[in-house]
Amino acid sequence: MTNLRCIDAANTIKSATTKAKYWLLVKIVTIGAIATVAIMLRLPATFADPNALNIDVTSVRQQTFTGFGSMLSANAISWFLPAGGRADVPGSVASKVYDLIFNPNDPNSLNLSYFRQQINTDNYQMSPTAKYDFDSAMEKTGDADIIRAIKKRNPKIKIYMSVWTPPYWMKENGADANTSDPITWSVDAPTTNHLLASDETAFAALLKQYCVQFNQYFGFPIYALSFQNEPDTNVHYGCCIYPDSSSVDPKAATYMSMLADLVNQNIPSSTQLWGPENTKCTDTSYFDQVASSGLITNLATHDYGSQVSDLPLSVRNGLPVNMTETSFEQSSYLINGQPNQAWMGGALADSFCKDVNDGQAASWFWLTCVGVNFPNSPDDTGANLMLATATSDPNSVYKYFDMSKFPTDHGIIALDDNNLYPASAGPYECQWKTDFGPNLDLNSKYYVFRRLTQEITPGSVSLLTNTSPNYHDTANGQNDVYSAAFKLPSGKLCLVIANQSQKGYTANLKVDSLTALPHNGFTVYYTSQDTTGKPLNDVSWKEDLQYGTETTTIWPMSAYCYVQN
Repeated sequence: MTNLRCIDAANTIKSATTKAKYWLLVKIVTIGAIATVAIMLRLPATFADPNALNIDVTSVRQQTFTGFGSMLSANAISWFLPAGGRADVPGSVASKVYDLIFNPNDPNSLNLSYFRQQINTDNYQMSPTAKYDFDSAMEKTGDADIIRAIKKRNPKIKIYMSVWTPPYWMKENGADANTSDPITWSVDAPTTNHLLASDETAFAALLKQYCVQFNQYFGFPIYALSFQNEPDTNVHYGCCIYPDSSSVDPKAATYMSMLADLVNQNIPSSTQLWGPENTKCTDTSYFDQVASSGLITNLATHDYGSQVSDLPLSVRNGLPVNMTETSFEQSSYLINGQPNQAWMGGALADSFCKDVNDGQAASWFWLTCVGVNFPNSPDDTGANLMLATATSDPNSVYKYFDMSKFPTDHGIIALDDNNLYPASAGPYECQWKTDFGPNLDLNSKYYVFRRLTQEITPGSVSLLTNTSPNYHDTANGQNDVYSAAFKLPSGKLCLVIANQSQKGYTANLKVDSLTALPHNGFTVYYTSQDTTGKPLNDVSWKEDLQYGTETTTIWPMSAYCYVQN
C-alpha cells in the first residue's frame, strides 16, 4: 500500500468516520509496523497479524458471464408488497423497491439480468389438456403486476421460471410437499414424493401449455424454464424427488423421460430448458446423465453446502452452468450475539468468487432481494439483500401460502381482489395486517451485490485467478480470502477480492496482462466496516498498479472491487 493511495483515499472520502479511518491508514504506512499499528487502531482482538497471500490474475479466459439474478422473495405471492403496492403505484415504497432492483437507469439499482419466479402448478385443472388459470394465480395474487413492473423498467430482463412441484394430482403421495415421509434430504431414501410415471407426458404438456400461455398473456416469452427446483431435496414445502441415475429405483428414468417429452412436444424455441437445479452440486452421475442427453441448453444448480466447483468439468459436457440460488442464515455470522452485516457482505463476495472463478458459473443468482422486517419476529433475514419496515394497516395484508392445507384442500386457487384480502380461502391465509413502511434497510450484502451487478455486465469473460495459498492447498490452506477477475465488454479489467474471515491479510496483487505497463489506474470500491464496527458501504478511492502489481492490506470481513479506469 502506498502513501499516494492513502492520501488520495482520505481526500476522496467525505464522511468523518471514513476520513478518520484512512488517516489511520496513512499512519500505518508511516510507522510501517503492522503489529504495532493494530494496537494503535484498537482493532478487535480477532484481528491477527496479516498473513502473506498472492493474488495472480492470469490471461487464461474461462466462461462468458451472462448476468446476475434473484427472486423478490422465496415466495413472491406470500411476502412481497401487499395490496395495491404490487401494482407499482407512483411514489409508493413498492415503486422504489422495483427501481432499486430492476431499473438499469438508476445508479442505485441492482440492475438484474434475470428474474426468477415460481410456477404455482395447482392452478392447472385436473386434466392433461388443462389450461393454466393465470387470472387467479397471477392477477389476484399480484404476481402479474410484479412481472409488468419489472418489464417496464428493464425490457431486456430475462424471466426464469422454476417449478417447485408437479400438480399434487400427478404425484404418488397426492400432495405438493413431503407430508407423510420423514424429511430425509436424501435422493435415494424411500419416498412416495414422486411424479407418477403415468403422468410424465401430461406434466410435460402442462409446462408446454404454461410457456405458450405466458407468451400470449404478457406479450413476451419466458427466457428459460426449470422444470424442477431441487429434485434431490425431500422437504415440507413444494418439492418432488427424482432419483439418482445410479439408483436401482426404476424411477431413475423419470427425469430423462420428462426431458424428452418437454423437448419433443416443442416447447417454444424462444424458451430455453435448464436443469436440474440440484441442491449441493455433489451428485455427478446425475448431472452427467442430464448434460449428455442433448436435450437441454444449460445446467443449473444451487450453492448450499458446496460450491459449483464441486461439479467437475468432465460431467458438464460443455454446457454452461448457472448458479440459480444461494443465500445464508445470519445466525452463522454473529459477533457478540449480533448479526454482523460486514461479515455477511464479505461472505457473499467470497461465494461469488468461488463459483465463477473456480466453479466457472455462467450466471449467479442470490435467493431473495427483499424481505419484511417484522418487529420482534424470529424470522431469519440473512437471505435478504434489503429489508422493508412493517407498519400496521388494517386494510392491507400479506397473503400467506399455508402448505399444511394441501393434504386435504386442493384445486384451483381462487383469491379475492388483490387490493383487499379480508378472508381465508383455500390454501391461502390472511397472515399479517401490515404494510410496507417508508424505510428500507439496505445492508452490506446489498451494497456488495449491487457493485458486482453494476460492474460485471453480461458478456464479461472470466479470467482464471489464483489465490495462494488457497483452499486447495492442504498443507498451508486457508479458506478466507478468495478472488475472481473479468475482462469486461469495454476491454477493461475488474478484480473482486473477498475476505469472509475476521482476520486481515497482506496480499501481493499481480495482473499478468499489465506487467509491461508502468501505470495502470483503478478505482477500488470497499465494503466492510471501520475500526469501530460502523458499516462502510461502497467507499471508493483511486489506485495505481505499477507494472500491474501492488502489495496491499485485505481487511477483515470485507469485499473489494477493482475496476480499471
